[in-house]
Amino acid sequence: MYIKLAVAAVAVMLVAYPGESEAKRFGVRVSSTPKTTSPSYAVPTIRVHTNSSSGSPSGNALATGTVPYGSGSVSKNAAQALEPMSPEEARRRAEKQAEDERLAKIADDQRKAAQEKEKAEQERLAAIGAAEREKQERAEKAEALRIAKLEAEQERARKQLEKERQCKILPVMTDAEIAFCKEVWR
Repeated sequence: MYIKLAVAAVAVMLVAYPGESEAKRFGVRVSSTPKTTSPSYAVPTIRVHTNSSSGSPSGNALATGTVPYGSGSVSKNAAQALEPMSPEEARRRAEKQAEDERLAKIADDQRKAAQEKEKAEQERLAAIGAAEREKQERAEKAEALRIAKLEAEQERARKQLEKERQCKILPVMTDAEIAFCKEVWR
């Protein structure tokens, strides 16, 4: 279990700190092999050495690795991550993780509340817009009806004037002309 964890941590660190300068900075030995002639990639070789005086398989881990076109390194943090942690450290990390989860939940709740507030605001604005459109449509219909009534009144007045123009009072008129003029002047 510890060895698998150590190998995984070392592999991650090899990817995270690929340069030889980083290895020198952390005091880790790095060995590199010449480039392969194959154009395909090479799998890094990782060897984990344990401190024989500690008697623990997860003691201070030093790693060497080969990467096809460069070299890798391991930081002190990776070596410390491989050591078993004290109960106090485990409790502190668990509390930190619980606090991080709590803060993440609060942030998620705030994000959801903001989304719901934004959605409610959009719905409110949509309702206001719909009410405004309906009000405008009613006003347009009322205006169209008013214009239609006005045009009808003007048409009726025009026809009345035409009939009045056709009705001329003469000294001698037929019964039909007299009836027509009575109708016009009522």
